[in-house]
Order: sequence, then C-alpha cells, then structure tokens
Amino acid sequence: SGLGGSFQVPPEPLYLGNAGTAARFLTTCATLIRADGGTTVLTGDKRMKQRPINDLTDALKGCGCAISHLESPASLPISVASTGLAGGTIRLSGKVSSQFVSSVLLSAPYAQTPVELILPEPPVSLAYIDMTVALMARFGVHVSREGSTVYRVPKGVYTNPSALQVECDASSSTYPLAIAAITGGTLTAEAVGSASIQGDAKFALLLGRMGCSVEQDAERTTITGPPVGSRLQAIEVDMEPMTDAFMTAVALAAVADGTTTITGIANQRVKECNRIEVMVTELGKLGIAAGQLPDGIWVTGVDPATATLRPATIACHNDHRIAMSFAVLGARVPGITIGQKSCVEKTYPEFWADMTRVVGMRYEPPSDAPRTEGQQMVGTVGEESAEVSGTELGAAERSVVLVGMRGAGKTHLGRAAAAALGWQFLDLDHLYEARHGPIIEAVEAEGWPSFRARELQLLKETLSSRPARTVIACGGGIVETAEARAVLAAHWPVVQALKPIEDIEAYLNSDSSRPSLGEPPSEAFARRAAWYDEVSDFELLAAPGEDDWGAQERRFVRLLRRVQAAEGATAPQAHSFFISLTFPEIDVSLLRPELFDDVDMVELRVDLLASLEPAFIRRQLALLRQRCELPILFTIRSAKQGGKYDGSASLYLELCQVAVRSCCEWVDLEADRDGTAMQDFCRHARANGVQIVGSHHELGEMPQTAEIQEALRRCELQGAAALAKFVGMASDPLHALRVNTAASAANLSIPHVALAMGHLGRMSRVLNLIMTPVTHHLLPVPAAPGQLSAQEIMVARTNFGYLPSKSFYLLGSPITHSPSPAIHGTGFAANGCGHTYSKLETEELPVVLEAIRAPAFGGASVTIPFKELLLPHVDVASDSVLAIGALNTLTTTPDGNLAADNTDWQAIRLLLTRGLSTRAAAASTRPTRSAMVALVVGAGGTARAACYALKQMGIGSVYVHNRTVDKARAIAGEFGCAVCEAPSELHQLDLLVSCVPGAAGFTLPEAQLRAQLPVVLDAAYIPRQTPLLASARASGCIAYEGVEMLFEQGCIQCEIWTKRSAPRRKIVQALVVCLQAKDFGDVASFSDILAGRLL
Repeated sequence: SGLGGSFQVPPEPLYLGNAGTAARFLTTCATLIRADGGTTVLTGDKRMKQRPINDLTDALKGCGCAISHLESPASLPISVASTGLAGGTIRLSGKVSSQFVSSVLLSAPYAQTPVELILPEPPVSLAYIDMTVALMARFGVHVSREGSTVYRVPKGVYTNPSALQVECDASSSTYPLAIAAITGGTLTAEAVGSASIQGDAKFALLLGRMGCSVEQDAERTTITGPPVGSRLQAIEVDMEPMTDAFMTAVALAAVADGTTTITGIANQRVKECNRIEVMVTELGKLGIAAGQLPDGIWVTGVDPATATLRPATIACHNDHRIAMSFAVLGARVPGITIGQKSCVEKTYPEFWADMTRVVGMRYEPPSDAPRTEGQQMVGTVGEESAEVSGTELGAAERSVVLVGMRGAGKTHLGRAAAAALGWQFLDLDHLYEARHGPIIEAVEAEGWPSFRARELQLLKETLSSRPARTVIACGGGIVETAEARAVLAAHWPVVQALKPIEDIEAYLNSDSSRPSLGEPPSEAFARRAAWYDEVSDFELLAAPGEDDWGAQERRFVRLLRRVQAAEGATAPQAHSFFISLTFPEIDVSLLRPELFDDVDMVELRVDLLASLEPAFIRRQLALLRQRCELPILFTIRSAKQGGKYDGSASLYLELCQVAVRSCCEWVDLEADRDGTAMQDFCRHARANGVQIVGSHHELGEMPQTAEIQEALRRCELQGAAALAKFVGMASDPLHALRVNTAASAANLSIPHVALAMGHLGRMSRVLNLIMTPVTHHLLPVPAAPGQLSAQEIMVARTNFGYLPSKSFYLLGSPITHSPSPAIHGTGFAANGCGHTYSKLETEELPVVLEAIRAPAFGGASVTIPFKELLLPHVDVASDSVLAIGALNTLTTTPDGNLAADNTDWQAIRLLLTRGLSTRAAAASTRPTRSAMVALVVGAGGTARAACYALKQMGIGSVYVHNRTVDKARAIAGEFGCAVCEAPSELHQLDLLVSCVPGAAGFTLPEAQLRAQLPVVLDAAYIPRQTPLLASARASGCIAYEGVEMLFEQGCIQCEIWTKRSAPRRKIVQALVVCLQAKDFGDVASFSDILAGRLL
C-alpha cells in the first residue's frame, strides 16, 4: 500500500550496495519527507561511493533542499534533511545519467509547488526519460514538455491503474540474441518487439547491420546469426539511445571482420565500473585489440577459427553486464573464465540457468578446479595469470597470504596448496635469508626492530610483484608492527593457520634452529591473537593433537577454491540429507565415519554449545573438521524458535561471522532478524563463498497455507539465501501434507525445506526431498522430535516409488571381471536412486545401439571396443571427448539427448594433482607447473586422456614414449607434446603416467626415480604390481595404481548420473569386498577413505 508521498524518516541509514538506480531515485524521494530535525542517510558500497551523483544533488540544493555529502563531494553517502521538496524551477544536467532526470520527474508531483525541470542540453538515453513520462501518465500524472529539455510536472497524487502490463527487459534480451548472432544460431525473444519504447529494443537493428537475419514484429524479435564459415561485420554506430547494450555489441565486435567503432556512451564510465576501460582491459587479456575514444570504444575483431588467443580470467568488477557480455564472447572464443559470476543477480538472476536451459550453452569450472554443481564458467584457464594489477584481479587469481604463529604449519600448507592449484609458493623467511642471510644471525646482530623493518619492506615488494597466483607464507611475527598489519589488512584473502598453542609450544620446544622469541610462545600468541584476527579473512583450524597434514591441506585447498569462485558450496540436490550435532561439546568418540555416510552436510548447533566464546566455538569446529570433511552448516537458533540463544541481535551476527572466518560452507540465518545489518552480513558471507539458509521455526499451532508461504518467502532473505527452510509443529497427520503442498506452490526462487516436527509430521520428512535433517543410531538422541534416519526415509521413498529408475550399463568386451557394477550399484543405492547397473558384454555395435536407444536407458560406462565406435551416435560431446577422440561415459540428458563425456582424464588429473600436493609439502622447493616435465608412456586412448589431462593442468613440457615411434609422434603432434625415445635420459621428470599393459614390463632405472622422484600413475590394474610400480615405490616415489584411477573415474561418473557427491566410503567398502575375492590386497588410499579421509 502506498503512502501518497507521506514518507517517514528511516530509523537507520539506507544501504544500497552498488545499486545506482535505487540511489538516484531515492535521493529525490528523500527530499519529500517533512519532519522537524529529521535526516535520511543514503550510503552504499565502495564503488557506489565513487559514482557521481552531484549533478542531481546540486540541482535539488538549487531549489532549497538541504543535502550534505558525508565523505566525497560528489558521491554517496549523503544526508538529506527532512524539509520537503519546495518545487519550482529545477535546473539539472542529464549528460551523466538519464536517471537523474527520471528521479526528479517521478517525485515532482509531491512537491509543494509545480515543478519546471530545465535541462541545459539534451540528455543521454532519452528513451528512458520517455518511458518515465509515459509511465507517469498511466498513473494519472501528465507531464508537459518542450522538446527534450523542458518538463513541467503538476502537483498531484498517483492513481493506480486497474492493470499494468510491464514490458520484458530489453537490455537482458540482448545477451541471448547476441549468442545466436555469434554462434550462427536462431533465437526468438518473446515480448520484446518493435512496439517497445525501450531503447535497447533497437539492438536487433544493430545485429542486422552486422550481418544477422532479423525478423521483428510488434511483440517479438527473431535473430539468426551468420552461418558457420561466415563472420559478423564490423560497423560504426552511435549507441547513445541504448548505452547499456554497448558491452554486448563489443562482445560481437571482438569476432567481427574489421574494426568496430561505438560512440555516444561516455556515461558508461561512471556505472558499476568504468565500463569502457574495463572492456578494453579484459579484451586485451585475450589478445583482442581495443581502445578508448572520448565518448566510446573501438574494437578490431579476430577470426576465432584461425586466431590464437590467450586464455584469461575476466575481472567483472561486480558488474553484471561485464559478466554477461563476456559470457556471450565465451560462446565463440574458448579459454574464458568469468569471475564473480553471481554479480548477474542484480538484473538477471536466472542468466546462467537460462543460457544453459534455453540457449544450450555449456559452462565448465576452470581446469584446476573440481567440477561442482552450480559453477557455471566459460572455458578454462591456463597456469600463467594475465598481466594485471592487483586492483584488477578477480577472486580466482588473487595471491593468498598465510599468517599465524611460528610452527603453525604455514610453509607446509602453503607448498601443498600451491601445488594443488598450480601456483607458485613463496616463503618470506626464505626470501629474507636469501637476501640478508640467516634470520637468527640478523636478530642477534641487529635486533628485532631492524629485522621487522626489512621484513615489512619484503612483504610490500612481494605483494606488489606477485599479486596473482601465488601462495605467500609470512613469518609468525609479521603482525608485530602496525604498518605491517595495515598492509595485510588491505589485502584479500589472508588466511590464518590456527593451531592449538599447546601443540605449537611442544613443537617449538624441540626445534633449536629458530631465533628465540624472548618469551614463551603462549605469551607471544596471547599478545598477537587479536592482531592475527585483525588482518586475516579466514582461519584454517587444526584440532588439538591433529597431525594429519593431508586433511589440513585438503581443507585449505577446498577453502581457496570456494572463495576463488565466490559461489559457495555445492547447491543442494534431490534426496540430500544433513545430520545435526546438538552436544554442549564435541564428543569425538561419537564422530565415527559411518555417522556421515548417508548425509551431505553436518549442522553444528552453536546455540547448544557450553560456551559462545569464539575460541571455544573454533575448537569445536576444528574437532568436527578433523573427523568429517563434509560441508558444515553453522546454526544459532534463538529461544523463541526452539533454540537456546537469547543474546542481542548484534552478537548474533558477530557469532555468525565466526562461521565465515572458520571456513564453514553454510550459515543458518533466522528470517525474522532480516534487516540492513543482516543484509550486510549476507553480502559479506556470499562474497567469501558462504551460502545462506534462511529459516523460520513456528513452535505454536501449525499456520495456514498462506502463512507458511509468506514465511518461506521471507526466508529467501531478499534474494540473499540459497535455501529457504520452514519448520512447524504437527498436531495432525495432515499437517505434513500442508507444509509440503504449501511450499511446492509458493513459487520460490530457491530450493526449500518444509517440515512438520513431531511424530505426526514424519511423512513431511519423506516428502521433503532437499536437505532433510536426519538422525543416526550412533547419536544418543534425535536432534528434533520426529526425526528419521536417512535409511528409513529412503526405504519409504522406495516403497512409494519416489526414486528415479533408469537402466545403466557397462558396455564392451571383455568385462567379466570388472568391478564397475560394485561401484555404481553402491553409488546408486546410497544416492537415492532406483537405477540398475548391469554388464552388457558384446562386441556387436547393433546390440549396443539397441540398448542405448531404449526408453529406460539412463547412461553407461564404455570400454573397448566402443570408446570410438559410439562417437558418431551421440548428440552432444564434451570438449574433452572431442579432444581425446574417445568417450567412456554416456548419459541421457533431461531433453532426451545422448551426451558423451570422458572421466578418465579427470581421474588422472585428480590423482596427479593430489600427488603433486603431497610431494610439494615434503620438499623445500619445487617448480611451478609451467616448468614441470611429464612423461606419458603409450599411444592408445588412455595415453590420449593422459596428454589432455597434463595439458589441462598447465604442465610445461609433456613427452610421449611408445614402442612404435610413429604412434608416439602422432599423439604428440595432436596435443602439442614432444616425442621421447629414451625416457632414461630425461634430466628432469615430475610426472609419469604409464598407459601400457602391466605385462609390457615398462619401468625406469631406480637411480633415476630416486633422483627425480616423479609422481607415478600406472593405469594398468591387472596385474596389480607392475614393474614400474615396484620400482617407483622402492625409490620413494608417490605412486598410484590403476584401481585407484578406476575408482576415481567411477566416482565422477556417479556424480554425473546422480547429480550428487559420490558416496566414496561406501563405494570403497563395496570395491574392497570385490577386490578381496581376487586376493588384491590393501590399497593405501582406500584405507584413508575408509577412515573418513579423502572424502
């Protein structure tokens, strides 16, 4: 319900983020408030505080409004006195933004006298002002005008029309239309046609000039791009009527024939970023020539069919249009990674989903990152970063700084993380000693102050020279000076390695190689603890007595990959569960691996802990992390919603901040607390890769359907939440159905959890398919009344026929002894699927084609002889399949297409990356990936997958060795490798992948293996102990065997088919039973998985 212009003074500043439209419109709205002594403060994020708004505020001050700029003289924050808008003549420049004009026009009817708005020159984007005037007329206020520079607005009150048809956003439609143009496809945009009054609706005419076929009527636009083999044509165009679409046009110009010139867009320099400058910079990263003009940009296009462009990560500067425009370019140019992809939510939250579902684009995570649901990026990134300054870097590239006490493991963790990411590792202490000599001697000779001064200078130099793709470990005392703390606080991300001080003391007391601190480590830590917190963004927690460095390394790498993507944890899938720990203190004896077998997440009920001191909470999180590698949901439930927390609202958010700093993947926020402070927290959490659950627990009588739906909508937290959760109390069995049907009909924009607690509400847990809370027989009591175990719920869903059921196969011959049925049968059962998996042993292609064309076919593992034979019969093939020339995975997509993928290369990459991380942690120095040497033995399909994997990892030199040199030369030529006829003569070897049968007898001299210590993978698993593996292990190499590769590629297939994480521990249990029947023996990594590690 409107207020007729009678606004009230807001009780607190209005935080607008980087929403320029809101800032401009609300500035004039705020002048309408009349209240003695009242003021309205409008503020925003860092970029909003740089965007000029003084043309508007100066105009309003010219007609008597009292407006003060609180920081810069031209931007937010501003304070608007509640003196009312006097009206009369207002003189305003509309050259920076047409929204300044619309802001005054929209509020003018409520001024104290009629308004005459005079513009000294024609404004930019006149079409948007025309839209404003037309909309005001629909609401009963008619503006008279003289051309485009004088507008007269009478006093009045808006009257709502009985119905109003709002046009689709023409700006958003430019992206899918441009994708059709750049790929040679055809696309129709509904509800955007020639009758639109939006300037961007004329973008279709621009596409026509570039060579597209355009069909447009009053209500729709259809675009067909130039056919394959033809190129878009460069043009000269004034885009002043549609400035927001200029970046889409630039994406097309980048592949057009000739040089495109775009003018009339000077105002785009003061948007979410300097868009003209950013487009030039980011195109330059790719190797595409572009430059700025006084009011525009020029771009010289390349032919993507012949040009060799550089892969690059695009820094979006939190600008939605930058991200969407480069997504358009990525549809035609490989090697583009979009950083900050969630920034599209500002205007087009469904962009990535629509481009996948409607347009058919495919998005993949970067090559060095794990494939996770919800990551949608374009192409891959090579190892070397683009030459950009630190302020231009996206989250995926920024160098990571490690701080923490001496002995906390910074060097060990830093080396391992750098190896896993393919980055460089630098230790400031080592750099210091290389330049100035041993630290212990420097301190004894000159004292700590001199050392600290040199250390500070080294820190500044390193951050300046290594802004990208480097892990930097600092000395423990780096925080001792205020200047060093300021340098660290200005950098992101900084990670604190936080190990219990008693463990650090025990370690340091046994190490005499370091200079004395002059005080016990515990006293040093007590003084420094607050400083470490001040400068760090995250804390990498170690549990008391924890000595499993591998687990800590994996936690660190997971954290970095999550915050680099800035996307948070994997989106919840159907048939997912979480278990809640409700102890006053973590009891590690209860945290056995089987407790977590059937769940996807573990909730820590922080409100039920014995203490809410941050240090105590951190220790509980560390103990939990030590026993469980699943995502953690951090929850503080208030007393009025069934919990125990009764503290202040500010303390509530401060405690939730512990979750962000401690690397929890999810945080539960009570929707009733939503407001400015919570929205600020949500923005911070999401920027650091943390997902939000918006929740509401109703403890009284079960609400009616409409009330449940309204509660769930509040749980969306104004778009900040990734999951909405409503829980009520069931006093009737029908309440289970009520919450389920209410939630399903609420049309939420995010997944939901809807439950009825208590014995009578158990059916709601069966019906709720996403993130259902469950109990386990190992827990002393259920966390909530009416909880069931995951197994009980799955049995009920099976009996009711809720589980998907398709037929999956292993296709090929010979396959009699394959353990694949054990892998996938277990994976399907544990992940809530009714699928079947069976062997189809045949060499006859017609038999296989009949099976894969059956209506019930869901997918297949493919082995010889069909890895190549089936390629002509698939509808969609991944980039890896096209490059390798072989598939091993088939999947029927939701639209009925047959998709081909190759998981062999992904398994190879995973194992080699793990091995490099372990090797790096044990060595003082190791080369970056671009300086590494790898050897692939063999020339068959697996060797091709290995070459592809090594190239995706960014390995600098890859050699291929094969008994038949011509075959080696052929595969080497395809993948940009070199031929090696004598592997024993290689002077450096970091990675070795054998893709020949074990009976071939290939190995290397043990002296060479001992000296070079390569990470070894032998893809053969029958016989298990090949000569190469025996020599590698005897020489101290990290070595993986074929059955580990089989297991890893099978787990990736399981995730593709079930859309859930593979139940690795359960799969290993089944696989071990299968292998024991063959007297296979123990596999080291399998033992780690069974113990709850490597999950």
